[in-house]
Amino acid sequence: MYLNTLQLLKDNFEAIDYLRLLDVSRSDDITPVAEYVKEQNSLDISDNTPKWFRNDLRIFIQNRIDDDFLPKLDLGNPYEPDDDRPRGRRR
Repeated sequence: MYLNTLQLLKDNFEAIDYLRLLDVSRSDDITPVAEYVKEQNSLDISDNTPKWFRNDLRIFIQNRIDDDFLPKLDLGNPYEPDDDRPRGRRR
């Protein structure tokens, strides 16, 4: 069931302002995993995170934070030369 939940979270991540992730391994064992705050562009991660977070959501959320934080660069067309030098051999 959680696979559907994680995919739903990813599909709608842009609409989330605050997120607290919890790991529930037993009915009486609830452990905080991480907390995301969109306004601060931050992700606070607890120690000993579960596999479902380490292998999937952590990477996803960190990539989103990095994308929002880094300025967008115009790298131009990679197939065009950077300068006006003639290409090819001289004869």
